[in-house]
Amino acid sequence: SGGPHCLKYGVTLNSVLGMVVVLHDGSVLTLGGEACDSPGIDLAMLLTGSEGTLGVITELCVRLLPKPEAVATLLVLLPDLPTASRAVGAVLSRGILPRCLELLSLMRRSAPGIRWKFELRAELLDGATVARLAELDCIV
Repeated sequence: SGGPHCLKYGVTLNSVLGMVVVLHDGSVLTLGGEACDSPGIDLAMLLTGSEGTLGVITELCVRLLPKPEAVATLLVLLPDLPTASRAVGAVLSRGILPRCLELLSLMRRSAPGIRWKFELRAELLDGATVARLAELDCIV
């Protein structure tokens, strides 16, 4: 339920503020609310994480975020995994919080019949074995 954008926006649990749930015995619970920090144990988070095994959610109050004006996508080629790992710390320590920051291995081959949506020419790789794919929210 997290996906690649959980670095900046969190996982599904972080967006659920409250809910109405029907339990297995037919009883109805109202949990959480419109406030971000409701007092007490966060049962709404527990029920969200249970993915339907503890009850059926019939109403939901979620946190909505504005759509960014634009999104920039970067592909950064790096020589090895340790360098790629240090790059994450360098980016975050400068106060930059990408909406997505993924690690791609350039050494693996796809299974037969699987094709990449893009291909990198060998001369562009210049010895890189890994890449970081990043997305950033932008103001135009």
